[in-house]
This record gives sequence, C-alpha cells and structure tokens, in this order.
Amino acid sequence: MSHFDMCGRLLTNSEWSSFWWELAWGSMELLKHGFMTSPVLYVGNNEEKMFRFELHKSLAVDAVNPQAGRPCVRLILSYLNRASLPCRYNVSIVKDNKVIDVQQDDCSFAPSYSERQIFNICPNLLRTYVSSTDILTINCRFKFPPRIAESSSPKPDDVAVPTFNFDWIFLNENLSDVTLKTASGIKIPAHRVVLAAASPVFRAMFSHDMMENQSQSVDMADIGYEAAVEMLQYIYTGSIKTQEFSLTAKVLAAAEKYQLEKLKSECEKILVANLTTENAIEALKIADTFGTSHLKREAVDFVRRKINGQLQLDEISDMLINKAKLHPK
Repeated sequence: MSHFDMCGRLLTNSEWSSFWWELAWGSMELLKHGFMTSPVLYVGNNEEKMFRFELHKSLAVDAVNPQAGRPCVRLILSYLNRASLPCRYNVSIVKDNKVIDVQQDDCSFAPSYSERQIFNICPNLLRTYVSSTDILTINCRFKFPPRIAESSSPKPDDVAVPTFNFDWIFLNENLSDVTLKTASGIKIPAHRVVLAAASPVFRAMFSHDMMENQSQSVDMADIGYEAAVEMLQYIYTGSIKTQEFSLTAKVLAAAEKYQLEKLKSECEKILVANLTTENAIEALKIADTFGTSHLKREAVDFVRRKINGQLQLDEISDMLINKAKLHPK
C-alpha cells in the first residue's frame, strides 16, 4: 500500500500568490514509501483555495520495451477544496536562482478533477534539478479570474443571457411552420422563429430567398434523428438530456454546424465528464475536429494520467489500437 510523508519547507509571497517548496535532496529517500507531499498551500486569507504538491514514485511506459516500463517521478498539483475553481498556474523548477523548467496552463479544478500532473521526470534527470546546496526548489504562482459578485458594476458580458422556454411546442405540430428532415428520413416539426432566435445559420436560411425558406423544409442529411432531437431540446428548453458519449459527440457536431456555441460548450462538458480508457482517443479526435480546446486538454491529461498511473499494459494497448482504427493510413 502506498504511504505518504509531508516534508520540506514552504515559503510564501501572499501579494503574488506565489509559493516555493524546498526539499533537501536527502529527504527524497522518503519516496521509497510511494509518495511525499508538501505542506498545504493556502492561497489568500481563507481556506477556500487550498493546494499541495505531491511527488509520486511511478512507472512510465517504455517506448522500446513496453513490458518493462521505466522508473519515473511525477509532480502533481492537487486541489483540496470541494468547490469548483478556475485558475491559471505557473509551476517552475528553480536551481541556484535560475528557472530551468516551467509548465503553465489554464484549468478548472473540481472535486471530480482535483489533480494536475505538472512534470514526469526520470530520477537521473531529477538529480540535475538540485541546487549546489542540495536543495530541490519548486515554485508555483496562481492567478484567479475575478468573481462577478466581487464587481460593483458587472460588465455586459458578465450578465447571463436569458433563455426562452418553448417546451410547450417542442416536437409539437401546433403552430409549426417548418419541417426538419433528418438523415434517417424522419421528419420533425419545428418553428422558424424559435430556430432563428437560437442559430445564426437558421436565421440566414429563413431571412433570405433560400430553398429552405421557400419550401418550408430543411434537409439535415448529415444529422441523425436522435441528435437532432437533442439539439432541438436545447434550443426549445435550454437543457440537454443525453449523457451518453457517442450521442453527445453527434450533438456537438450538429451544434458546430448550426453555430450553437452554448450547446457546443455543454456537449464538451458532458464528454469530459464521461472520459474513459475506451473513448479517450476518440475524444482527442473530436476535439481536434471541432476545435474544443477544453476537451482536448482534459483528454490529453486523462491519457497521460492513465499511462503514468495504474493502467495495465492491455488497456494501454487497446487505447493505441483504437487510435489506429480512428486514424487509418
């Protein structure tokens, strides 16, 4: 069973939300137990923003000999609170007052996603990070976006845009003036003013002398019935029902086509929440296709954590085989 030890010295600069974790090289012997942690990093004057560093002894997949693996040390930034917290972090290794390696990123911590892997270092390289006085120094700086509640006069962009609730005519032929024909041939009754209010693509269709406007029918040949219904549910009610990965990916594609940015964002959150070893590579492909940077970052981190963590060799092999199927030559 893994064991952890808290050790080292923590220095802080509250004005800049900056922290230095200093470790004597001799204390690294404690890693033989599994992992070691820093003292808790309290950001600000309360306990709403609590972090700590963790050093884990682990095995990384060896590209030459996957069966063997290679020893490595992982540096983790761990968030200790339950409330979601968006932030930007900058973590650097400092040697003799010089930064020799740095990682920074924007992320949103949450109870379901409370760790970020910062570095994955082989033990021999880690020794070169130690100063002339045998001290390993890790620096971390945080930046947090301002909360709307803290602003006395919110900007227009901060004000939530109201959504309409047309659930009483959702999938209802009552007052319908347009039909959507899905890929399966199933037709869905809809209402032009509702579609136009939500989507600039629909608005352009119904505002100009286009075929869809004249025929009162929209051919959605590349969107299946289930995905179309989910898209319309969001347009009419402001909610999305499905939590299933494959269908959500199809809804995301529909949201991209009809420029429904809020729906696209909601789909991205659902895909992130449902990442597994079976779909992580597919999620990367989806993120690359539709330019969803949050999904891409989370999928990459998911794969990295699994490969450097407890994932079995067969599971890693399956992930790579799935990637080959998604990207055939």
